[in-house]
Amino acid sequence: MYLESKRFTGAGVEVVPGARDRHHSNLEKVAFTFWAVCDSIDPESWHGEVMFGSKVLIKTETAENEAMAGRLAERALEARVVVVFGDPGS
Repeated sequence: MYLESKRFTGAGVEVVPGARDRHHSNLEKVAFTFWAVCDSIDPESWHGEVMFGSKVLIKTETAENEAMAGRLAERALEARVVVVFGDPGS
């Protein structure tokens, strides 16, 4: 008689080739956030930042006001995503 022993992860997933056991992480609730950062008051100047969690990923060029700086941050992230994930053939 042959006895087979099965192994399971802590989440109850059987350990077999191709099994997927979800790894829960503090990063699951982290998002991209867009910031307008004041550089100077007179003359007024701002720059935009894109953050992922607590890390600044992108800093934009200088803008005249906070609304423009925020839009620059949005466009900068969009451009970076297209470069990284875009279809090179399109």
